[in-house]
Amino acid sequence: MATLIIDPAAKAKKPMRNILGMNNQPLVRIHSTFLQQKVWWDALNPRYVRHHDVSLAEGNGQIVDVSRIFPLFHLDENDPRNYRFQATDDYFATVARPDLEIDFRLGECIDHSGFAWYIQPPADPEKWARICRNIVAHYKNGENNGMHLNITRVSVWEEPNNSHLFDGTIEQYVELFCKTYKLLKRDFPDIKVGGPCSMSDTEYTDKFLTLCKKEGVVPDFTSNTLYSRTVKSVKEILDGLNEVRKKHGIENTEHLLTEWHYAPTSWKSSMHGGHGFETAEGAAFSASTLAMLMDLDYLSTAYYYSWATGIWAPYLFSLGGYPLYPTYYALLFFQKLATECERLAVNADLPEGAFVLAGKTADGRTRVLISLHDCDDEVLRVEGLGADKAILKKITMDFNESDCTEGEQIAAADGAFEIVHKDRHGVYLLEA
Repeated sequence: MATLIIDPAAKAKKPMRNILGMNNQPLVRIHSTFLQQKVWWDALNPRYVRHHDVSLAEGNGQIVDVSRIFPLFHLDENDPRNYRFQATDDYFATVARPDLEIDFRLGECIDHSGFAWYIQPPADPEKWARICRNIVAHYKNGENNGMHLNITRVSVWEEPNNSHLFDGTIEQYVELFCKTYKLLKRDFPDIKVGGPCSMSDTEYTDKFLTLCKKEGVVPDFTSNTLYSRTVKSVKEILDGLNEVRKKHGIENTEHLLTEWHYAPTSWKSSMHGGHGFETAEGAAFSASTLAMLMDLDYLSTAYYYSWATGIWAPYLFSLGGYPLYPTYYALLFFQKLATECERLAVNADLPEGAFVLAGKTADGRTRVLISLHDCDDEVLRVEGLGADKAILKKITMDFNESDCTEGEQIAAADGAFEIVHKDRHGVYLLEA
């Protein structure tokens, strides 16, 4: 039996942090389900959003990617007629709100064709940087009949150490990064510009920072993508990258996890069936990972990949509408604490893969989020809530297609609430 002691009067040593970001947003290409997706999106209430592979998600829509907004590279980048903004304008407008922070990814979708149509290094890096400057100006400052979005970060490219995303050398990427960085910082000094959004390669990140330094550039943030099947390995990889940051004296700059979700057992097979994505297995990994990431002071944002991007990402919901899958509820449960609670201290001895967060709402309710990924059967005893009754919501294998927000009332015994955890994976939200 694992005992969790909550002290509703004691604040945790580290604060609650709203770190959840989302790659992409409700699908505009599916008009019949967009409004329902918007309800789910708003309930999840991510603070941050970035847009990678969005054209793939949106049925090959001509949106967001630099080559789709400015399709003919040989044309004059200073002529507004050469930009195709309308589709991306419409897309961004569907979720635009002042408190939603946008990380504008300047780059291209992944290309598995083998032809490298759009992922080759731009022939003229300085011109590409000027094109990017004009795109950002359109969406941040309203230039050329544009918008006034809350763009707080700009990422230059995505996974440049992935041959399906950048068909060039690290030297070519750094040249592109530095030219774009300098131009954007000149015209938008309040925007943070960073990279390399690498595939968690410490050597690549080390060389990236070394080459940037030679150009007199210090990124405003560093970033990486990361797919794993254990929470432990996620932390180990991020800590390893942070050691590289310390080597270069930038450990106090923020770090972003630009893509993450439960990794498939094989990238060559379908994302659906046998990978744990649509069950409590993926949900528990997601909740445990977020709880762990909250305590990594150097990490500011974890962008879940993705709202919906087909075969490369586990769906949060059925594309036909219902049901919502367990991972959506895991993210939602985490957000109920991260966005609505002050963090409370917890004294608990939990097995590896199990994490707990506790918080108090403004109106005095206590919430406890417990996530167990790849853990044996366990009886969890929650003490210190000071209540006789509580509502328990749970995500288990049996709740694969159920509404996990429909909780059950449970009673305290001897001043404690007991949660019986069976199977290997589960997420529980207790509210008193």
